[in-house]
Amino acid sequence: MNKTIKRLSAVVLAGCMVCGMVVGASAATSAAMIGSTSYPTLNAALRSVKNGETIVLQRDISNEKEVYSVGTGKGAAYFASESAAKEFTIDLNKHTITAGTESQTGLLIAADSKAGNLSITLKNGTISASGTNVTGMEIRDNNEVTPTTVTLDNVTVEADGEAGINCISSNLVIASANVTGKGDAVYAENSLMKVYAGAFTANGSGTGDGAIAVYTGVSEDALNLDLSKVSDSEAMCVRPADWKKNMTSKVTFYYFNDISENTFYYKPVLWAVKNGVTAGTSVTTFSPKTNCTRAQIATFLWNEAGQPKPTISKCPFTDIKAGSWYYDAVLWAYEKNITAGTSATKFSPNEECTRAQIATFLWNKAGQPKPTISKNPFTDVKAGTWYYNAVLWAAEKGITAGTSANTFSPNKICTRGEIVTFLYNANK
Repeated sequence: MNKTIKRLSAVVLAGCMVCGMVVGASAATSAAMIGSTSYPTLNAALRSVKNGETIVLQRDISNEKEVYSVGTGKGAAYFASESAAKEFTIDLNKHTITAGTESQTGLLIAADSKAGNLSITLKNGTISASGTNVTGMEIRDNNEVTPTTVTLDNVTVEADGEAGINCISSNLVIASANVTGKGDAVYAENSLMKVYAGAFTANGSGTGDGAIAVYTGVSEDALNLDLSKVSDSEAMCVRPADWKKNMTSKVTFYYFNDISENTFYYKPVLWAVKNGVTAGTSVTTFSPKTNCTRAQIATFLWNEAGQPKPTISKCPFTDIKAGSWYYDAVLWAYEKNITAGTSATKFSPNEECTRAQIATFLWNKAGQPKPTISKNPFTDVKAGTWYYNAVLWAAEKGITAGTSANTFSPNKICTRGEIVTFLYNANK
C-alpha cells in the first residue's frame, strides 16, 4: 500500500470536524443502548457516550450516512476533540457495522490534535466495508503525545479493498480478532501494535505489503509485539510464517488460554503448532482434552511429514471420499504402512483413536522396530495382542510412560493433548 497516499489522507482528516447529525434510522428503531437509554443511530450514541460507559448495539448498522463532512458512506464514525481523557466500550453484541459505498470505511475512530487520552474497546461482532477503495476500520490520531488506543476483543474486520484496518499514529491492541483486507490485513504507520491472538489475511493479487505491514516513522520496521500479558513468550505460536516477515499473505497468532505451564502437554502443544502439526480449535483455544479421531491422527502425522503427496492412485477405503480434508493424509498413511484401516475396505475416519492405535501408528511409521526391553511394565498389555510390540517400543523410547506405573490403558481414547505429547516425545 502506498504510504504517501495514506499520509495525505491523514492530513485531510486533520481538518475534519463533526458536522450536524443526520438521522439514518427511524427514532422508533433503536440502534444502540447506553444503560437504559436508547438511540436511533449508533452515531447518536457515540456523541453521547461518557467516560466508563458501554454502548450496546441493538441491530446491524449499514451505511447510514451520518456525521462526517469527509465522505458520506461510513457505517459509523467517532471523532474526539475534548482534552479530557475518555474510555468507553462498544459491544457489537454479535451485530455488524457495514459501509457499502465506494472509498468509505466501516468504522472510523479519529482524534484531533487537542484530544486527550482516548481508549476504546470493541468486542463481539463484525466491522466490514465493500467496494474498491474501502477500509474495514480506520484509526487516526493527530495528537501523538496522547495517542488513541483501540482494543479488539473477539472482533472480525473485513474489507474488499485496501486494508482491513488502517491505523495511523495510534495504538492498536488485538486481544482476539480475524482481519482480512485486499492490500493488507493491517496497515500501521507511526503506531504501536500489540497482538495476543488473531488471524490476518491479505487476499489481493500482488498488492500491499503483506498481511501485517508496520511502519515506524519513515523507516520500515518489524512489528512491535508486546508480550506483557502473556505468561510465557512460548505461548505465542505463530504460523505459517514468522511474524517479523511483512511480505506474507497470511499470519496467525495463537495464544491458547486453555493450556498452562503445569500441564504435561504444554510444551508438546507449542511444538505441534509451531511445526504445523496442528492448529488450535480457535485462535485462543487448543482444546487439549477433546478426543481425537483416526482421520485427525492421520492428518497430524501427514502434517508432521510435510504433507507429501500420496503416489497411489486408488483409495482402498470406501468410507474415504475424494475431496475430504483428510483424503491425502489417509492415502499417504496407508501407502507408508502406518495404518491398514479397521478392515480391508474401511478406515473409519470418525472413529475415536485409542492409545493402542496411536502407539501402533508411530511404531509402524518407525518401521516396526523390535523392542529391546525384556520385561513388560504394563499389566494391561498382554503378549500376543496386536499392539504389544508397539506399546513396549513406545515405552522404551520414552514416547509414553503409561497412565500409571504399571498400566498403559490401551483402549482409552486419546485426547488432543495426549496425541501431540506422543508425537512430541517421538521427535525428541
